[in-house]
Amino acid sequence: MIKVNESCEIKSANNVNFADIDRSTNEAKTAQGNLSVLCTVGTPYQVALAGSGKMTNASDANSTIAYNLFKNPGYDQAWDEQNLNYQEGNGKPQQLEVYAKLSSTTNVKAGEYSDIVTATVTY
Repeated sequence: MIKVNESCEIKSANNVNFADIDRSTNEAKTAQGNLSVLCTVGTPYQVALAGSGKMTNASDANSTIAYNLFKNPGYDQAWDEQNLNYQEGNGKPQQLEVYAKLSSTTNVKAGEYSDIVTATVTY
């Protein structure tokens, strides 16, 4: 006899990197990243993304740019801790695209902005 247990793990993640932008523009900029999740065949799972929703200037914590994360390229299906991405494992790494869109002005202090987003898979 053998028992195969369900399992899931995040194999890799590619950062969401927005292109450089002139701060005088106020465009709704978008970017994309992805996660690779490996789960046993037929295992239902969900992935939550948890970030602050704002990128902070590396040299001035008071200067921020807000953003939102989405499950789809139409930017109308939020992806966060309450709006999960539901999938089913197929025994192979599955690539889940992460879509991001700036939701505030980019007329802020010049410099590099970043945030840390944690992905959690539950099954």
